[in-house]
Amino acid sequence: MSRLTCLLFCLTLLSCQYFASTETRTENELREKLLEIDWNEVDHFPLFEVEDEILSKEEQLIKFQEGLLNRLDKTLGEIIFQIEEDINDTVKVDFEVDEDGFINVLQMEENKAVDTLVPNLLEKIKGGLKDSTVIAAEKRGIPVKIRFQLPVIIDSNQ
Repeated sequence: MSRLTCLLFCLTLLSCQYFASTETRTENELREKLLEIDWNEVDHFPLFEVEDEILSKEEQLIKFQEGLLNRLDKTLGEIIFQIEEDINDTVKVDFEVDEDGFINVLQMEENKAVDTLVPNLLEKIKGGLKDSTVIAAEKRGIPVKIRFQLPVIIDSNQ
């Protein structure tokens, strides 16, 4: 009898996982799946047009960067800068596209020559893009925030 009790007790201990709630098992499976996801990559980059969705990821990124640079070029082209010296320099600007598709200018790399000759450049870039929206980047069909950096060339000879 004691052997039978001991055997039943051992079987009960070994089979606890079979009695675990489905909620616990689902949570564990969800944790495993979340660990498999590469959160540093997106499935789709931000898009200016719905038709761009059929492009490959690399083509989407290039098209988005070109579209953003065109908007920046248009914005900065409308601003008249009066400078006393020629300048040909590049500054890197950090951008973010949030989950709603709004383009936010985060910061610009420090460059004393550009800051001196073209004061308030960052504010002018922000002002030119403040109402710009795109189709947000996606990860597994969910809109996500994405950050990136683009070079902005400042050339007074063009």
